[in-house]
Amino acid sequence: MADTEQGGSQEPTIFERFAEPFPHDVVEWRAQTIDRTGKRALALAYIDARSVMARLDEVVGPQNWKDHYRQEGKITICEISIFIEGQWITKSDGAGDTNFEGEKGAVSGAFKRAGVKWGIGRYLYDVDALWADCRAREAPSPGGKKKWQFLDWTEAGERTLMEALRRAPGPRQTGRPFTVDKMSDLIREAGTVDELARIWTAHWATIPLAYRKEILEAKEARKQTLHAQTDRRDERG
Repeated sequence: MADTEQGGSQEPTIFERFAEPFPHDVVEWRAQTIDRTGKRALALAYIDARSVMARLDEVVGPQNWKDHYRQEGKITICEISIFIEGQWITKSDGAGDTNFEGEKGAVSGAFKRAGVKWGIGRYLYDVDALWADCRAREAPSPGGKKKWQFLDWTEAGERTLMEALRRAPGPRQTGRPFTVDKMSDLIREAGTVDELARIWTAHWATIPLAYRKEILEAKEARKQTLHAQTDRRDERG
């Protein structure tokens, strides 16, 4: 990609533009679980299919992308193809029927997941699920067990969710995973061997196999540094 004439900075690639975070008011939150009081719900961030379509139109133009669907058993597979440098490139993913929209939900879900393969909304995978204040009503349930139906988020809940988006990491790129950089930073900042061990226990499982040697070497190097610092303090006594 050529440098821009004015600033000399490199223009973003289409993959970088796909990966850009969405405005906070575009991101929606699904109430995954409601607690026993009916006043708090576990929220998961997502974008709808229309937002994925808008991002595709914005970045490459509506004439330069297309989608195709097929069934593999009970799974709907979506293929999103984009015309890049004279050829069509395709990425695909699938989803099953949902409890609410059935086959329509499967088509929408497969489309959004295929969009993630292109980097669209991928950064939302790094937004942790969190509990937020909500309004719910008691719904009929067989056996007399109390069950809640979600209505909406309270003002306090909305503030909690917006703050979570503000704390979210930057866009996920199609290359180096965010979890690798995150664990590298934590290792580098560890102040004691015990803290280093806790970081290792909490985050090692998130590291892809291709990066584990790198992280292991970083951990061992930091461990040696911490031991050396402890020995020097002991010598000074």
